[in-house]
Amino acid sequence: MTLTSRPHHATFTPAQVSGFYFRPCRDDHDEVILEYFRCRCGTVRKQTRRNGYSNLMQHVRREHPDYEAIMLAASTAETGSMLSY
Repeated sequence: MTLTSRPHHATFTPAQVSGFYFRPCRDDHDEVILEYFRCRCGTVRKQTRRNGYSNLMQHVRREHPDYEAIMLAASTAETGSMLSY
């Protein structure tokens, strides 16, 4: 008998995680710099249409491994999810 673990189903979508952790970068004139986003920890990452959320999610998974627990504890307005209800 072989024991296998069930696959982990994501609690939040990549869009929700990215929206929670990242904000668009702005220049000296307070204009949004397309494709560049700043994480809550200060790291700047690039997101393009070609790679979708993969660069942003790679950073979150590596630097914020407890992101699901943090987002579950956050308010609905911060996460964009109704999971806390």
